[in-house]
Amino acid sequence: DLKSWVKSGAWALAEGIRGNESLQWLGMGGNMLGDRGAMHLATLLANDACCLQSIGLGGNEISDDGATNIAGALKTNTKLKSLGLGGNRIGDEGTKQLAEMLLTNGSLQKLLLSSNIIGDTAVVHLATALETNTGLETLLLADNPFSDEGGEGLAKVLCSANKTLRTLDIHNSQMTNASEKRIVKVLQGKSALTRLGSAFGAKNNILTIIKGDENKEA
Repeated sequence: DLKSWVKSGAWALAEGIRGNESLQWLGMGGNMLGDRGAMHLATLLANDACCLQSIGLGGNEISDDGATNIAGALKTNTKLKSLGLGGNRIGDEGTKQLAEMLLTNGSLQKLLLSSNIIGDTAVVHLATALETNTGLETLLLADNPFSDEGGEGLAKVLCSANKTLRTLDIHNSQMTNASEKRIVKVLQGKSALTRLGSAFGAKNNILTIIKGDENKEA
């Protein structure tokens, strides 16, 4: 069937580009790769010969198993700068594995996780990782079901230990209005963020520049 063909194609693609030094960006969004396809691509990312700097895997029905395989590969990968996993089915366990990866990976700069099923437990794990991670500059968590606990835990770290993250998107979570307003105010004043996406930001639900000469759409 189509899904089996796509997943087999992911294996063939991974094999085909292994060691290709000229290919630095790979966009595979919306291809029904699933966890099996993610596993094949994780094998590629774990290979020392892989030269990819950016990979987009949004909208691929990837769940915790696929995210776990990718996280495992990135524990040793030092070349990938951007990982796009938005619009999948990644929950707390998969996100926890990605957070653990950030404890040792200092080269990944962008982690895009919007529109998954990430709750408070996972966001707290991400916050813990950001206490020591000095590489990540962009974290997108919009449209995920975390609430006040996750948001406040993240804000606490970003206003104290972490001075590296510059872009954060937290709009359309399940935080209460009061909590999100408070978090946004604190982040604007005390974090190193320069762009923030929130329903209570300068422009609702849009990543806006919050520090600089002017506040405008980013």
